[in-house]
Amino acid sequence: MGMLKGACVCVCFIGLNACTRVDSGFRAPGDLSLINDVDLDLGLDMDLDLGLDMLPSWPTFTTPVLFNDLNTDANEHGPHLSTDGLRLYFTVSHGGGDEDLHLSTRGTLGAPFGPPVALLGVNLPSAADRDISLTHDELWMVMERQEEGDVRRLFWSSRETVDQAFATPQPLMIDDDDRGHDPFISPDGLTLVFAADRGEVGNTDLYLAQRMTIAAPFSGARLIQNANSEAAETGPMFVGSWLLFSSNRPGCVQGKDLFIATLDLEHAQTDEPRCAGVSSIEQDEDPFLHLGTHVLIFSKGTEMWVSSF
Repeated sequence: MGMLKGACVCVCFIGLNACTRVDSGFRAPGDLSLINDVDLDLGLDMDLDLGLDMLPSWPTFTTPVLFNDLNTDANEHGPHLSTDGLRLYFTVSHGGGDEDLHLSTRGTLGAPFGPPVALLGVNLPSAADRDISLTHDELWMVMERQEEGDVRRLFWSSRETVDQAFATPQPLMIDDDDRGHDPFISPDGLTLVFAADRGEVGNTDLYLAQRMTIAAPFSGARLIQNANSEAAETGPMFVGSWLLFSSNRPGCVQGKDLFIATLDLEHAQTDEPRCAGVSSIEQDEDPFLHLGTHVLIFSKGTEMWVSSF
């Protein structure tokens, strides 16, 4: 989604009492050894449930801190951290509708991320390419594309290995409709949540679609009941039964705030969303919760921030 100049990206660390400014190694003053000790094979060895039996009943996030290493004079947003925590995908906006998908990597969890590079084969010079989401093996991805004068649309692509470039993205049709933005794909690639302006509840609503196999098309996009309001809901993502998203509905701070709710996938509905507890007076958007390192990365204005639970 488009971001306002001057925002930041924040990361939260699970189990910490407080957060301070951190670098790309997700470290802060004090004992953060738990970040490097966490089993990052979660989700690969546990039927892709990402260790959901280890989740607390409800998360309490720490005070967000600025994610220093990858924030520049440009607008960084839409983060997606790989399962092993070594590759960070995100959007870089240079203004004037020029937005591209980038990747930054590091060799170990304690190392800083390297300079971001544009993802090969997926960015169009004439379009805004943003908000990538990938399966746990990073071989299938969904993204948003908006060409000049057009609405925001969903695209998908795949590759055979992580070292290869993605194939040319293709429109992602769901019930013969590719309109949508802020997509998030589940680790197994079978459940998609996204935002779209289809004139149903509010300015922008959240939808859920599913498929039987990674090769099958998505069908039956359903409104996520109770999560939507007369305001604008955007940037959905879920881990287990937690659904996080951004909304300008009342009940939190002001402007765009992060909300969390319990998601019932089978019935595409949630309980009453509540303020996630990390919002500020700035625009808080694009949440990404990484279970392996217990961090929440999100966009605040034009930068990325982190928090933990």
